[in-house]
Amino acid sequence: MARKKGQLDWRTRLKIQGGFLLAAFVLGLVDLIYYRLGRFFARKNKPRVSGRWHFKEG
Repeated sequence: MARKKGQLDWRTRLKIQGGFLLAAFVLGLVDLIYYRLGRFFARKNKPRVSGRWHFKEG
């Protein structure tokens, strides 16, 4: 029984660690993309893009 419990514990620990690492990686990637693209678009295209979107929607 102890062996099975240990295996289960190891698997759950691996899943939790993997999920946490995956979430951290995805959040970091999204943050980096939003930071870089957000700054780039905010300086160059934000007024134009918002104007175009309002024009298309209207």
